[in-house]
Amino acid sequence: MLAALGVHSTAVAFAGGHTGAQLEDMLERLDIATDFVPVQSETRTNVSIVDTNRARHIKVNEAGPAIAVAELASMIARVSMLIKPGDWWVLSGSLPPNIPADIYATLIDLIQAGAAFTLVDASGAALGHALAAAPNLIKPNVDELGEIIGHPLVSDDDIKHAIQSLNQAPHCQMVVSMGKAGAIFQNHSATRQTEFWHASGPVIIESNPIGAGDSMVAGLAWALSQGHSLIEAMPWALACRRKHCKHSHRPAGCHWPQTAFRRAQRCSRNRGLLVLRPP
Repeated sequence: MLAALGVHSTAVAFAGGHTGAQLEDMLERLDIATDFVPVQSETRTNVSIVDTNRARHIKVNEAGPAIAVAELASMIARVSMLIKPGDWWVLSGSLPPNIPADIYATLIDLIQAGAAFTLVDASGAALGHALAAAPNLIKPNVDELGEIIGHPLVSDDDIKHAIQSLNQAPHCQMVVSMGKAGAIFQNHSATRQTEFWHASGPVIIESNPIGAGDSMVAGLAWALSQGHSLIEAMPWALACRRKHCKHSHRPAGCHWPQTAFRRAQRCSRNRGLLVLRPP
């Protein structure tokens, strides 16, 4: 998705075995730079089964390989070398089974100390520790946020109160994705007051929702890296999610013209491209 937006990015990850080599080759074919830390264990394989006729899908995710202490130290050192002021880092995904749950928090401290920015898309204990480290932006979905709070979030007010109870750092903002319902996000205004907004876009027939949250994160990261505020970035986030869900059957490497995204950048209530309202 970032490549479709015309921006250079680098994938930093653990990679091992035949699957790891295949992953690196596939990303390079898409002209996406990689800086992988080699590991002894085989990179996991995830399987997605999509029934387009019944609009259903199943995700089968492996737990992932064990990571040696020395391999984890290599990853932290690699991240430290790559940090550049002003860059945006997306810390995303579940953790290998033996990785400390506070690893994202460790990386947040390291990256932000280097004057770069962090965006976290995680769940469970990793999300809880990341919240305590106060990244620049956190994007859980509503179920992941409910897991941290300890009960399901069934209304906009539930989500708003959950954000308020968890997120106290003035520089840290949160976007809670809600699938077809859009997203509720916390925006710090120019007067340093906290505002809450519910962003929703046009209703679409989803081809495949798997990876939609990742596409939303890509839209956020791109817009924020261009200097947009969060409220200005949300149209891009929803546009990327919408494009993914409608066109996830397209072949790998297919780039959408930026004009398609610019349509959704117009926050016009009348055109129905993006509706912003208080939750």
